[in-house]
Amino acid sequence: FIKLGHHYIFAQPFLSTLFLLGVMKNSRMYIDKDIELFFLTSYLKDIGMSAIPVEKYNQENLDEDDKILLAGHPQLSVNILKGRVPLPPNHLRIIENHHIYSTLTNQLNLADKDDPNTVYGFETMMISVMDTVAAMITDRPFRKAESLFKSLDLVRILIGEQYPQEFKLIVLYFKNFFKSI
Repeated sequence: FIKLGHHYIFAQPFLSTLFLLGVMKNSRMYIDKDIELFFLTSYLKDIGMSAIPVEKYNQENLDEDDKILLAGHPQLSVNILKGRVPLPPNHLRIIENHHIYSTLTNQLNLADKDDPNTVYGFETMMISVMDTVAAMITDRPFRKAESLFKSLDLVRILIGEQYPQEFKLIVLYFKNFFKSI
């Protein structure tokens, strides 16, 4: 898959899930069963990408239809997982909304923040943010990887005012993560 150039489709869910688990464990706010459910939620959130033609992954310039197709993968993920994986309905809604803080989702006006089915909160924000960080720090066909600092700066812009304590928790996790390497 690395030779094909879209290995990030497999690596990003794993990387973002590892980051999420680290933040959740460091927060000491969750029991093991909750962490297991969020592991599944985060790791399987992008399974809908498997229904999108792989040639779309390697395009450097996407037209609006392609952007909408790729941004629609959360709903595809829910359609694939529903009834197959034992996730509670609120976790499926988190998957549907895991791009709520995504700049692409907001640019395309795909985030309906008035929709009563939109799940906000710490967990949705964390899954979305860890997905954003994992995406930014890896190369893509259309751009080079960004630094962790730059990705955290974007996270600060996206959630800093709404979730200031959570942002501090995220920064502390990454500071400790990279200090231990």
